[in-house]
Amino acid sequence: MTGMTPNLSQSLLQKGLAKSELAMDAQNAPEVDLSTFSDSDLGKEIIAWMDSAYSKMKSARVAKQREWYLNLSMYYGEQYYQVMTSAYGSSALGVPPAPKYRVRSTTNKIRPMIRTEISRLTSQKPSASVIPATGTDEDMAAAQAGEAIWEYLSNQNKFTTTLSVRHAFWLTTCGTGFWKTWWDNDKVDPHTTSTEEEGPVQGNVCNGVVSPFNIFVPDHMVPDIEDQPYVFEVYTKPVEWVKQRYPQVFGKGKEPFPNVTASSEIFEPKYFQVSQGAKDAAPDACLFIEAWIKPGYNKNFPQGGLVTLCAGKVVQYQSTYPYKHGEYPYAKTIHIETGTFYGESVIKDAKHLQREYNRVRSQIIESRNRMGRPQLLIARGSLDPRKLTSEPGQAIVYNQGFAAPTPIPLSPLPAYVTDDQDRIISDLEDISGQHQASRGMSPGGGVVAATAINYLQEKDDSLMYATYASWEAAVEKVARQTLALVADYVDTPRIIRIVGADGSFDTFNFKGANIVNALDIRIEGGSSLPQSKAAKQQLLMDMAKNGFISPQEMLDMLDIGGVQKLTERLRVDQKQAQRENLKIKSLNPMLVQMHADSMMQQVQEGSDQQQAPDGTWNFNDDPSTWPPLIPVNDWDNHMVHIKVHNDYRKGQEFELLPQGIKDQFAAHVSIHVQALTMQSQPPTMNGASTGAIPGQMSAPGMGAILSGQLQQPQPGQEAPGQPPQDPSQPPGPEQQQGPPQAGGPQ
Repeated sequence: MTGMTPNLSQSLLQKGLAKSELAMDAQNAPEVDLSTFSDSDLGKEIIAWMDSAYSKMKSARVAKQREWYLNLSMYYGEQYYQVMTSAYGSSALGVPPAPKYRVRSTTNKIRPMIRTEISRLTSQKPSASVIPATGTDEDMAAAQAGEAIWEYLSNQNKFTTTLSVRHAFWLTTCGTGFWKTWWDNDKVDPHTTSTEEEGPVQGNVCNGVVSPFNIFVPDHMVPDIEDQPYVFEVYTKPVEWVKQRYPQVFGKGKEPFPNVTASSEIFEPKYFQVSQGAKDAAPDACLFIEAWIKPGYNKNFPQGGLVTLCAGKVVQYQSTYPYKHGEYPYAKTIHIETGTFYGESVIKDAKHLQREYNRVRSQIIESRNRMGRPQLLIARGSLDPRKLTSEPGQAIVYNQGFAAPTPIPLSPLPAYVTDDQDRIISDLEDISGQHQASRGMSPGGGVVAATAINYLQEKDDSLMYATYASWEAAVEKVARQTLALVADYVDTPRIIRIVGADGSFDTFNFKGANIVNALDIRIEGGSSLPQSKAAKQQLLMDMAKNGFISPQEMLDMLDIGGVQKLTERLRVDQKQAQRENLKIKSLNPMLVQMHADSMMQQVQEGSDQQQAPDGTWNFNDDPSTWPPLIPVNDWDNHMVHIKVHNDYRKGQEFELLPQGIKDQFAAHVSIHVQALTMQSQPPTMNGASTGAIPGQMSAPGMGAILSGQLQQPQPGQEAPGQPPQDPSQPPGPEQQQGPPQAGGPQ
């Protein structure tokens, strides 16, 4: 959490330093001498204020933190904790004593409840889209770049997988969760390269999850974190790590002093089922207090700022707010709205029913034990009770003259005791919104129709709509801050590998200046709501059956594990067409211009190659009639190629391409259309088709250009490397290529 690097002060900005110099020197060139700042009057005043504020915020959150501990203990199965008051009036969590014969059964209904809510929150990836600032081509391209960058960084940082699950755990157990977004100059991305430097680039945006135990705010009655005057993040680090990280503060003769116990300063380990020995109670770590201060709330920070304390020393100081977006780097989500800063978990309402359920189960077990080993009436002196065991067939010897031991008659438990279990489970379902339909079970009562079951599932999901809205708003904030940091700090071109909208792999070249007008990223409302896979699959199958979509499109949209390998085999033609899209849009503009000049010259001179005898190459001054640079193969599935190319031409990326590239697409598709038309024509008397498929023929005179020899053929000359061609003869094998025939040449 300490890798974030802020901007320099306004005084450095006025010196005209480049943005890269600011980003790289933010830690190396601080505003003050950190080795002596803590001993200055200003440093002492800041340290005293932060220590005092931390103590107040920590004391004010004791009750809320105790509630979190109770929730976590219920989740981990330690469900007999409760608040206990000592003789001195102090209160703490503990397990009350009980007689040794008392049964304390635990049937954990809380854990599956939380696991279900985590699955609901993380099953769907929220859909993000960038709104361009204007309708110009530059802003449209910037919006497309912003979406690609967010998609790449969210995948690289595992934001939608590992981090989302970890965030959902804190959200559902404690009622509040936090994401953090910051810039780290030291982070190396092995999958991103620079166009100006060799090897992977250094410096990137980081995303992380911060537990509610680590975040402190001064006003619990303010729900929005952006309205808080300051936010503290508190954590611990080992002494050796501190010495290596901050040598300018803790140099020779200035060893950092461990002032807290790492295992218990932030969390109480016993509530996480972590044992703690006596030796763990000694201080062994340094306490970090990271303070983010909004402008106008502290006299020492009129423009906001950032200060980090470590073991009572200032190790990071910034007198202006670090990031240009002006927001806290934390995105907050709440589970159940309370009108205050912290939300609540469903465990708070369910824990009482969970305890009651455990109590009923324990009573049933105790009754069963008494039935199996009933109490005995024994006359005093008739026998030694210690000799009585539960051994089957045991012979009981008693003294003659006394009455024989007799069991005390027991009454079975009333039916309402056992029925109480079902009532408790029903109440738990109502509180959590997880009924039988949500768990994939038939709800009973004669409800068997799929539509009715889906309605019941949606009704359960409606209980969490506010949670989904909070989740989507937090994701939107993280995405917006991610793009803002990229725009501020990435000033050298970088190359990333992405997956295009059509599923094809592509490389993307960008820098921060490309997206300065594309920071308005939006999350589609409701896109994080869970969807029934079975219902989705049935809908797709019905659409394919009724002809609304093709079977191939149905396979592409089916969300079934393992189906990808099957679709890969069926999508050979589609993948080939996607590779052609990539080749065409990546053509060198110089090559495209030379091709256009060559074609126009032949049109103006009336070249004898303008019209082939079979009518294949009939081009005029319309660029769409010119032979394309990327050839059409006679083994192509022309119908699939036409659809894939036209789908790409309907997208926003195609609209932003140069006109010459658009002409190449038009010419390429035109050849596919001609080839498809020729294939559909009936054969002639000799069995041959009425027209030859264009094959891999390219523009006359362009063979050398395509091979890298950027020279145009002179009028009246043949293209280099090509023999003269008789206009009265059809193209030979050297001009018309195709896949080798089975069995070799005929």
